[in-house]
Amino acid sequence: MAGEPVLDHAEVAALLGARGLPVDTAAVEEVLRRTGGLAGRVVQDVRRLATAEQHDSSEVPVEAGALSGLPLLSPGLVDAVLGPGAWRGLAASGATLQPRSDGWYVPTSSGPDRATAEQRSVAAHWYADHGQLAVAVRWLHASGHDATLVRLLAGTLRSADRSRRWAELAELEPGELEAVVRRWPDELVARHPEALLALVRAVEFGMQAQLRADWLARLGRLVPEDSPAWVAAEAEQVRELSRQGKADQVHARAAAALPRADEISRARLLMAEALVDLLHQQPDSEEAARAMLQEATALLRVNGEREWEADAWLSLGFGADLRAGRVGLAVEHIERALALCSPGTQMRGRVLTFIAEVYSHAGRADDAEAALREAAELAASRDDVALTAYVAWSAALVACRRGDLAATREQLAVVEAHRGEWHALPAGVAFHAEAAEMLASLGQYDDARNQLDIARRLPAAADFGNAFDMAELVLAARAGDPADVPALAARCARTPLSAWRIRLLEAWAAERAGEGERARLLVAEALAEAESIGHPEIVEAVEPELALWARTAPHARGATARRSGSVRLRLVGTTAVETSQGQRLPRRGDETTLLAAVAARHDTGVDEVLELLWPGEDDAVARRRLRNTLNRLRGSVGEVVVRRGDRLALHPDVTVDAHLVVQAARIGHTVPELGVEAARRALALVTDDLPNPGGDPVLDDLRGELSLAVGVLADRVSDTATTTGELGEAARWLATARRLDRYDEARAVRLVQVLRALRRDAEADEVHRDAVLACGELGVPPSPELARLAGR
Repeated sequence: MAGEPVLDHAEVAALLGARGLPVDTAAVEEVLRRTGGLAGRVVQDVRRLATAEQHDSSEVPVEAGALSGLPLLSPGLVDAVLGPGAWRGLAASGATLQPRSDGWYVPTSSGPDRATAEQRSVAAHWYADHGQLAVAVRWLHASGHDATLVRLLAGTLRSADRSRRWAELAELEPGELEAVVRRWPDELVARHPEALLALVRAVEFGMQAQLRADWLARLGRLVPEDSPAWVAAEAEQVRELSRQGKADQVHARAAAALPRADEISRARLLMAEALVDLLHQQPDSEEAARAMLQEATALLRVNGEREWEADAWLSLGFGADLRAGRVGLAVEHIERALALCSPGTQMRGRVLTFIAEVYSHAGRADDAEAALREAAELAASRDDVALTAYVAWSAALVACRRGDLAATREQLAVVEAHRGEWHALPAGVAFHAEAAEMLASLGQYDDARNQLDIARRLPAAADFGNAFDMAELVLAARAGDPADVPALAARCARTPLSAWRIRLLEAWAAERAGEGERARLLVAEALAEAESIGHPEIVEAVEPELALWARTAPHARGATARRSGSVRLRLVGTTAVETSQGQRLPRRGDETTLLAAVAARHDTGVDEVLELLWPGEDDAVARRRLRNTLNRLRGSVGEVVVRRGDRLALHPDVTVDAHLVVQAARIGHTVPELGVEAARRALALVTDDLPNPGGDPVLDDLRGELSLAVGVLADRVSDTATTTGELGEAARWLATARRLDRYDEARAVRLVQVLRALRRDAEADEVHRDAVLACGELGVPPSPELARLAGR
């Protein structure tokens, strides 16, 4: 009301004291915050507090108008908007609220919105702070409170958990954010450019390229160079230009912005310059790009920008290290990027597709396919068109390198069916160029030429001309005029990763032309270059067909690709041997017992195995039985167990799942995120218990070690998941640990607490009952912590 008196601190304290209420500074300030000091509102608020104090808050008159229009309610939200005790008053008033499983309530009726601007802001920030930013956006937009919404989104730029908040915006349907921003007048955006900048950053990994470009153009028009927000907006614009391959514009605008950039904007500008140089495969750019990306990772890490740091590690690993032939380092850096990505995010799916490709270069097809399975599940759960396309793109590459034409065609068709905005970027050109390479490598030359024709017609092709060089070389070397190959080879960018392949393709063209001696010299050079990068197996991984010819040539006698760890022996669950050709099972009985015994020990004496398998048997008879069992085992699972005199050992290429898990728990990590990612991978191997078919005491010991290791790893992952609010993942791994050791009372307590926080009370009660039962089986009383959880 106009002219209504405003009470000061002493007057509010006097009113509180008259009612017998606390008059400390905090209590007075809270009343002033809720009422703005307006006399009428102060009197009403003090009366409400007094009533709550005297009647146990069951008769609190609630200003329900301030809650009208709110889409969701919670006790904390209501008390934050209306003051302490308001929720109890609302519950006692008989208001109809429908509870949800996540702890929120849905009001069933609404009236006119009488909330103050401050109350509305409190509610909006409460939503944002408690995982409901998308709800806040819809509510504020629908109710016409654009100014509050703009301030809310601008504030996310300064939030320590901004990546989590921005990820929540993915809940909005396509076009919702576009509609929200379209209604903002230019004057509002000019006053609060940080709001639109926050959305630009939020959708970066969602592949909404055109929408992002439009928003950046608007910022460029409305934000003057003397504005504090200009550098950050310019950094995002330069980043966008780098994706489009506009190298000259990127370098010019970055040079102008860098002197004024803060650390985060500087990192973004460095990433843009490095990315555009790597995209164009400039001969002298790799070291400079690598240095820029290393600086960017450090700046982003120290500023807590986990998702952007992941993007920088990805660019460093895939763009710089892989191109330089440092395959092992590329894997390490991209795995570090993966470790920084939260489960279920679009960024994690993107990194998985890239690491699958690097694994395929390293000859680790099984690991590549495992990464792609996770990415495909993520894409399906998010209904993400771009991620679905990228997963299929990488899957086609892996299938091609396996020589599987049908699977390659199938995956390429999936990519074609999921064209989106990414297709108009250089990524679309790169896809069709790589599709041409794949199809040409599999002998589908007409289809390969068709893919190149499509690529050349795309708008981005003008800025990405060198994308076709390798595909044209593959086509010419395999099915074109061999005389054209040297010139095409000279056009291709020669990096340590590609130089051996260019030589090998030249060699094959020379062989086709009848130039045997030249072909042999070029093959020798190609194999030497593959050897020089430390990964001779890359020849088989990338060009399996030409590798067969190259390795059997006279000059290549004795030249074989190194392979290690290519066979996994599974002890957890059903004992089996897993290879790239599939799973092989030993026969039950002596074969399984022998295989498990050697796997548990890695290396053991023959006498120890004889005593385990055939105790008390005549030595000569037992040794004959061992020889027969080894022969049968070799026929069942291959060369997994080898005999060296009086000792039995696993073949050097064989790894054992249980030992991998135990080893993962023992390794200390200087980078916590890498430790969490290693723990996730190790835990993924634990699908069941560790059986002991032959009563082997070493297997019993290993089961104990495995149980402890799973507990350590589960704690590592669940602690991180709890810290980041991903309680579902925390519950999953705590349950995994408890499955192996139901007598671990401390983890049972944690699991019950997490399940109840998730409102999964029935599961929590079942875990609690079983934990109490386990205590009884051990003859010990439940701990106070476990006892306190009873009946909650």
